[in-house]
Amino acid sequence: MLISEYLDRAATMLAAEGGWCQGSAAKTADGQPTAMGSEDAKAHCLDGALYEVSLTRGILTGAERYAEYHAARDYLEAHVKSVTNKTLIQFNDDETQTQAVVVNFLKKSAEAAKAENK
Repeated sequence: MLISEYLDRAATMLAAEGGWCQGSAAKTADGQPTAMGSEDAKAHCLDGALYEVSLTRGILTGAERYAEYHAARDYLEAHVKSVTNKTLIQFNDDETQTQAVVVNFLKKSAEAAKAENK
């Protein structure tokens, strides 16, 4: 899967009502932290959403999913750093951050990756 498609899928996940969170990679419907990939995860941070996308790639081996996840994460981390001078987690968890800003940034990152044929 291209990085741009990966980022688009993560943006769709985070854009859902209650789909984004801060302070934990994933949270339950009642806002309690939970592990990435757990069945009770209803909201995700940027990193958690990327990980969740990797889990939907069932036709791949674990190593292939891991490689895709890290390629998308590394790309997004570099894009966040170049624009905000923050890490991916710092950007997501900034106390002034909003779901709309995070989703929009993710969509713009996907567009940038697509322009680079990634």
